[in-house]
Amino acid sequence: MASIVTIQLAQNIETGEIEREAPFFVMAPEPGRSGTYIDEPAVLAQIPPGEVAAKFEAEWISGEWKFIRRWFDA
Repeated sequence: MASIVTIQLAQNIETGEIEREAPFFVMAPEPGRSGTYIDEPAVLAQIPPGEVAAKFEAEWISGEWKFIRRWFDA
């Protein structure tokens, strides 16, 4: 079953610039399922430059999130 998770991109503490190459953090609604992810180009491609966070539809499979698509609030 799919859930909606929030993806938070890393930001440089000194400059405030978004670090798209750095691991990003997934905030999940279920306890114990939040964490960092790297090497997810399909996710990053759906977050335009300048945005630091986005919601995604994702499924929890074998102990990790499988991202389906970006979720836009109506």
